Amino acid sequence: MSLEKLAGGDKWLHFWLAMPLPLLLLWATALCKTGLIKRLVFSFLFLSLAILSDEILQFWLSHRHFDWLDSLYGIGGIVSGSVIYLISLRLKY
Repeated sequence: MSLEKLAGGDKWLHFWLAMPLPLLLLWATALCKTGLIKRLVFSFLFLSLAILSDEILQFWLSHRHFDWLDSLYGIGGIVSGSVIYLISLRLKY
């Protein structure tokens, strides 16, 4: 069985693969003296830009295609991962 089928399809694979990214980035920047809100905004903008640039680069590949839904599902994964991070912080304190 392919990973794409296991994840529920192409779009959901983008979602599930993007979800741990903000968890890792926010955890890695936890020791910074920057506040939580600034770190959340930075991680959202940085990771969204990375996902969008990945999709835009597919314009020039013959075996790949650009799809806005892939980007939206990836950004949804970023938002979900950020919410999970906030919930874990709330449970910790």
